[in-house]
Amino acid sequence: AVLEQVIGKAIKVFCYPGGAYTKLHVQQVKDAGYRYARTVTRYTFTVGDPYEAGTSLHVYNHRSDLWQTARFVKFQPMKVLRCLEWDALAKAMFDKFVKEGGIYHIWGHSWEIEEHGDWERLESVFRYIGANPKVSYVTNGELEA
Repeated sequence: AVLEQVIGKAIKVFCYPGGAYTKLHVQQVKDAGYRYARTVTRYTFTVGDPYEAGTSLHVYNHRSDLWQTARFVKFQPMKVLRCLEWDALAKAMFDKFVKEGGIYHIWGHSWEIEEHGDWERLESVFRYIGANPKVSYVTNGELEA
């Protein structure tokens, strides 16, 4: 309610804190009147259940994602090596999205970007993915509409 008062409009989308949730939390989010809720599940290009929507990429190097990255680039060793860094993976994922369609959703925490000195890399990704005439750019709130 405080945030809605500050921004002057209703908030109808939700992100599960820390990415943790159960079916009970999903129901609570619905009962609270939200119409869309995002998880931290990565490598997703569709919404699926609007209360358990995944994302494409977290602006962070997840070394534990090596298998998913390899699968994403169809186990091509040179592409795996190129996509070990999140910014290269973000661009490759965007290319796939433009070619195949779906939803491309990246997210990150400013404190992680600051901690790793990734502002320039993030700006590079935004320059790469921005203003593509084949793409409709929307907010999370517009996804639920």
